[in-house]
Amino acid sequence: SSRRSAAIKLGVRGYTHPSLVTDQYLVRVSYRKRVHRDWLFLEIEPGLDFFREDDFKTTPLINIHLDIVIGAFDRL
Repeated sequence: SSRRSAAIKLGVRGYTHPSLVTDQYLVRVSYRKRVHRDWLFLEIEPGLDFFREDDFKTTPLINIHLDIVIGAFDRL
């Protein structure tokens, strides 16, 4: 709906120079909801990170974002 959305995110981070090395894998599920009019949004994103420096052991996390849209914008 126009009030809420969900997404699954899978990712790999690393670098390619001087050689190809993967530093991190990640899995996230985000839920975003409009909480006030058309300008205030809340996003909650639990996930799991796997860092090379921790031997790719599971690191649980939760990100919480509060987004405020300022200025003129066109609706899709």
